[in-house]
Amino acid sequence: MTVGMELYMRFMVTLACGLLGVGMVLKVLLDGLFHEWDAVADMGEFMRTGWHQKQAPTQRVEDVMLEIENARTPTLSTSIYEQKRRDLKELSAIESSMNRKGKPVVLTPIPPPSADIVPS
Repeated sequence: MTVGMELYMRFMVTLACGLLGVGMVLKVLLDGLFHEWDAVADMGEFMRTGWHQKQAPTQRVEDVMLEIENARTPTLSTSIYEQKRRDLKELSAIESSMNRKGKPVVLTPIPPPSADIVPS
């Protein structure tokens, strides 16, 4: 054999072994990663969602943010204060009615139970 033919045979053997090894590694990886993957169903779902997204009207981010901002109730903080004020008025009315009956009783609000207290 000539030197050129010997180098060619060495290259072909190395190439065959390398491709065989790469094929085995890819087979193991693909079998492990995509064992339960239904490629046909996923591609169909991808095509359907892609088609529907193309037909959907485009909406600007500013419009979405404006809708969210308008959906919020601007009177949330004032409604909390109004509720607190009503509770205090009811408490003072109860205290004054108890004082009129001759029983000097001071009602103190009970704080809500905290999460770290566990009833026994």
